[in-house]
Amino acid sequence: MYKMQKAELETFEEETGKSQKWLIFLVAVALGIVLLLPVVSTLFLDPTIWFIIFSGFVTGMSFSEVLLYLQVRGV
Repeated sequence: MYKMQKAELETFEEETGKSQKWLIFLVAVALGIVLLLPVVSTLFLDPTIWFIIFSGFVTGMSFSEVLLYLQVRGV
């Protein structure tokens, strides 16, 4: 009985180790995409739009909030 439980535990540990490797790989890829997104998007976005979109991400404001603010201010 003890040998069966030990074998099951070892199998579980192997599966967990494999899934953790995939998880680390996926997190690294996602981090790379997020870090390179502003640089890559400068190639095809207008500089004004690029600034509004990414400053909204940094400050937590959305594009619609920026437009509403500019409309209220009369700019």
